[in-house]
Amino acid sequence: MFLSIRMPKEVLSMSRDEHDEIKVTHYTDLLRSALVGIFPRDLERSIGKFESVPTATILKKSGMRFEPGLCILDMKCTRIKFLVWQCVLEIPHVEVHVCSETIFGNIRALENCGYESISCHFTNFLYFMRSLIKSEEDLDLLVKENVVANRLGKEAEVVKLFEMVSEGIKTPKLDVWGAYVQVTFCDI
Repeated sequence: MFLSIRMPKEVLSMSRDEHDEIKVTHYTDLLRSALVGIFPRDLERSIGKFESVPTATILKKSGMRFEPGLCILDMKCTRIKFLVWQCVLEIPHVEVHVCSETIFGNIRALENCGYESISCHFTNFLYFMRSLIKSEEDLDLLVKENVVANRLGKEAEVVKLFEMVSEGIKTPKLDVWGAYVQVTFCDI
């Protein structure tokens, strides 16, 4: 699939009446809705302030497992007890290909121009992915865990892409998911 966009189950199961209330203004907004979801996020999951996230290799060395997820809004970090506590970070599967820089940049621009800062889920996701992917080793780990699909070929190009599309993003003031910041609280 060229864009590899997966719609959340809730979107696919909506009735026609519910679809009529969805307001998508143009193609970039449609892409954002497919990647982020169209439902307002329940901020009860939020623990408030955004905490920085270590790189993927540091998290793996401390016992974190990674699993692919479907939607940005469904990201989560869970603790599983199996002899010892283990954390699982579920991150939406992302395919990086020749159009990714343009698509990611356009969605980021749309959010920064047309959404309140608390609704910039995709921009915050880019910030999060840049925190995880600082080196080719980080990327290789996420590719092996099926979180990232590298369609560009060279790992260095993907690392550079995440660096470029997240350039200038300020640290989010609020954890809008209550999900990825919990990585720092999973006893790693």
